[in-house]
Amino acid sequence: MNRFEHIAVHSANRVTTITLNRPEKRNALSPEMLEELTQALDKAQGCACGVVILTGAGSAFCAGMDLDHLQTITARTPQEHRGDSERMALCCALSTTFPNR
Repeated sequence: MNRFEHIAVHSANRVTTITLNRPEKRNALSPEMLEELTQALDKAQGCACGVVILTGAGSAFCAGMDLDHLQTITARTPQEHRGDSERMALCCALSTTFPNR
């Protein structure tokens, strides 16, 4: 099983639970969290689980994009912006394309 810093993954009884795990930031999405979430969703898509639950630790599911990351937006290159957009699009696509089981 992968070890993640910003999410937690637990599988049992054909249920995989993916928890956004930055409660101090109200689970705001950072590039690192998006990368981990993409990896976990990709792995869940190929497993034998029948259900994937996406949840958040603490009092919020997800506050949106991490404001600390957004403050650096003017210092980023067009390639970095494209990478951020591609990670978000892939994460959304993976979360909606699970095969029927």
